[in-house]
Amino acid sequence: MNTADFRRALALGIDRDQINETFWLGRDTQLRGARRRQQVQPARVRKLWATLDVKKANEMLDRSASTRRTRGLSPAFDGKSRLRIGIMTLGASSPVHQIAEMIREQWKKIGIDLTCRSGASLPQAHRRQRAAARRLEQRRQ
Repeated sequence: MNTADFRRALALGIDRDQINETFWLGRDTQLRGARRRQQVQPARVRKLWATLDVKKANEMLDRSASTRRTRGLSPAFDGKSRLRIGIMTLGASSPVHQIAEMIREQWKKIGIDLTCRSGASLPQAHRRQRAAARRLEQRRQ
């Protein structure tokens, strides 16, 4: 998963036009990654890896050493289960979670299983982490 080709394949598996139309009513532009203010790039470079190309994404994943693809799904590193990428958002109704759900459906076409979970609010998450750390510390004693 640390290879550039793997990350680029994931980027090629995202239909930014669909996301743009759904969440920004077609007002956004397709770009790769985040831009810095001082960074001015030619249009060709800005759109590189930002256009949906399922065929190329599948080819790149097939060549990638981090995935050995069988039955249309990319197995995880143990070679037995499929590759699963998980993210957690702060709420199922948040735009980030909804976009992640859309990407999950898009990545199925390239054999990647994205798991989207909505978590508690940030303060609740911190309280749960501290409570889990205390329980772990108590078990060690």
